[in-house]
Amino acid sequence: MKKKIFLISNLFPSENSPQFGVFVKNFKDQIQNSDELTISNLSVIRGRHSGYQKLKQYLFFVIKTIKLLKKSDYNIIYIHYGNHSLLPLLFIKPKTPYIVNLHGGDLIIESKFNKIIALLTRHILVKSYRIVVPSTYMQDKLLSELTYRREHVFISPSGGVNTSIFKFQEKVTKDITTIGFVSRFDLHKGWDTFLELANHYKKDSSIQFKMIGNGTYIEDVKKFINKNELNNIQLSNFQKHTELSKSFQTFDLFIFPSSRQGESLGLVGLESMACGTPVIGSNSAGIKTYIEDNYNGYLFNPESASDLISKTTKYLNLTFEEKQVFSQNAYLTSKKYDSLKVQQELNNFILSVL
Repeated sequence: MKKKIFLISNLFPSENSPQFGVFVKNFKDQIQNSDELTISNLSVIRGRHSGYQKLKQYLFFVIKTIKLLKKSDYNIIYIHYGNHSLLPLLFIKPKTPYIVNLHGGDLIIESKFNKIIALLTRHILVKSYRIVVPSTYMQDKLLSELTYRREHVFISPSGGVNTSIFKFQEKVTKDITTIGFVSRFDLHKGWDTFLELANHYKKDSSIQFKMIGNGTYIEDVKKFINKNELNNIQLSNFQKHTELSKSFQTFDLFIFPSSRQGESLGLVGLESMACGTPVIGSNSAGIKTYIEDNYNGYLFNPESASDLISKTTKYLNLTFEEKQVFSQNAYLTSKKYDSLKVQQELNNFILSVL
């Protein structure tokens, strides 16, 4: 008989917001495909909301979760996002042990309101039977901020890389080198540092840049491009994973310049590597846990355009054969994060604590 899981999350995709909390949906689907585990109860907030509608959704979420917590027809409670998702546990003590899966922003908190939620829920987090984090970086952050046993922390890299979509493609010699960026255009995401890189090379017709994304600072991105007459940049909106994989395959180099301390892993860099594209990334947070200098890419000082330019120039000056080695090494790195392997390890972990 399958072991039953009660899944709780304040983030979950909807028809209008298909990427919102998509990792939780992937987790749910992978569990449902397991021979030994199943999701028997579910309490989630679907899609993005604001204002009164958001308050209403949270009220329904708390009430539904409390009702389900009163039951005992499951073996374990699994909670994604250890901040807002813990609010229902302020009103009821679960009869069943619970696991909390942290993702980054729920531990390294940036907004004042979220800090208030954290103050209310931290005592619930530390009482977790086990805590799951995406990287060794997050494990160290957790243990430095909270009193918790290291042996009760399990590292599982955010669902891993779907290698049936992000497939390796061998690099070929080309007249034009394509350097890519994929991210939201938000604070500390490094879009401005990437633009400085493109501006540095704007007179070099053998290099082109591609930015994929959207966000709060999209107009600032467009203004910088127009002001500096960056005809070497192609700007496009977010892509579905199938299209994004094709973009990664066309990139010769991927730039991951985020300096956010909440960048718990940075799965996008690993998806690039799965396609055989080396990464130059910030020597920061979760990014530095899988980029190895002179092996699968380079690390540069966060927010330093000059250092990014230096590392990019260093890579561009490599021979084609040397770049091929970087590409192969990037692919080998990504294999450690294969989604099937990651999910099986997480399933085994859940079974081991039941």
